Amino acid sequence: SADICVYPSLGGEGFGLDPAEAASSGTLVVASDINGYREVLGGKPYARMPPPRDIRAIADAIMELKNLPKVEKERLSRMAREDMVNRFSKQVFRVKLINFIEECLETRGKPDKDSWPKKRGVIFSR
Repeated sequence: SADICVYPSLGGEGFGLDPAEAASSGTLVVASDINGYREVLGGKPYARMPPPRDIRAIADAIMELKNLPKVEKERLSRMAREDMVNRFSKQVFRVKLINFIEECLETRGKPDKDSWPKKRGVIFSR
């Protein structure tokens, strides 16, 4: 139910899961311009990415999103949701993972029978 989620991290974050979850729910995002967040939100119109530790820039980014016209907020909210689904949904991830595994097998070759782990259970299929 939030209008804007703010992630003023200083660095050291991995993949920007929390900002991605906010965007996937259609929430506008202000997140520090750090590697993990940039990977998810960089250049996206529904996010603002001020420099870490720049309190004034963070406040300005929040106010910029807060003061957008309602119609523009709704448009950006829909865009955020669609972008996250198109980039990070389970279906998209599954296809990317399978493609990556196939590429590894083609590039490096299949391991011999004795190299496969004895534990079974996970099966990937298209």
